[in-house]
Amino acid sequence: ISNQNIVCRGGPDAEMDRNGNFHVAWFAGDEADELDVYYSRSTDSGWTETLKIWDAYFSVGCVRIAVDSECNPHVLWADWYSPSYCRLFYMYHNGKQWVGPAILTDTFSINTTGRCDIEIDDSSHIHIVWNDYRDGDWDIYYSVNRGDGWEESTNISQLSYRDTYPDMEIY
Repeated sequence: ISNQNIVCRGGPDAEMDRNGNFHVAWFAGDEADELDVYYSRSTDSGWTETLKIWDAYFSVGCVRIAVDSECNPHVLWADWYSPSYCRLFYMYHNGKQWVGPAILTDTFSINTTGRCDIEIDDSSHIHIVWNDYRDGDWDIYYSVNRGDGWEESTNISQLSYRDTYPDMEIY
């Protein structure tokens, strides 16, 4: 994968839950084109065993994590199918097991994506942003899941040049 096609190669991403435990998600692998999604969290007695929560189709390019009010992690990532085609995925832990993944790009009709971010508000609404090239220009898109599915995505940048690297924070 060439760096010009991968918009996000950073990581890991971490968030602390209300009990003071850190949840960390990242991508790793033994080959440049086989980077998968991993997860671990801190506990009073140390760190949990590292779990591979997603085996990438081609290679993961961006992994972001948020934690809900029940201390459950929610992970968003971009999985590359080729050097120029990517899909956005979402998965969460319900307190007992990992649920998903949901392929968000099937709903959003994205032909390529890169950088993404995820946050959860006090009402447990899941907010996501990502950069998207669906109309031939990099734009920033937003969607929310209020517990009844993902809403249709909205272009929030609408500028005529390359809009990339979205990031958000909920206070």
